[in-house]
Amino acid sequence: MSITVTLTLGESSLTLPAPLPGARAETSRPQAAGLSASGQRYVYDAGLENFTRVENFTGLTSAQKEGLATFFHETAVGMQNSFTYTDAAANEYAASFAEPQLSFVRRAAEIWDVGVPLRLAELGA
Repeated sequence: MSITVTLTLGESSLTLPAPLPGARAETSRPQAAGLSASGQRYVYDAGLENFTRVENFTGLTSAQKEGLATFFHETAVGMQNSFTYTDAAANEYAASFAEPQLSFVRRAAEIWDVGVPLRLAELGA
């Protein structure tokens, strides 16, 4: 039995081998800061929390790489559309791509690695 993750949006679904353990998880709060004309510091707080997890996929075949690229460009339309990310432990998260690009590294002929930053509705485990 292989361990996989799934990205799903409507009728489109992509299954990939599970990423490496130890995903980097981050939380942030979008704010803009500046100084007034009198030198007073101010901060605009949108009141939002962002949760990002970077999943590192290694050893993807060229077909899996192309499937992920197609899901990114045509289904999710980059960062625009949210989808369901089901991790290797069968936990489901509302997710979207957190960056406007995917950077693949060719490890060998027809073998690719990629870190996929996902913006999640909650950070999870």
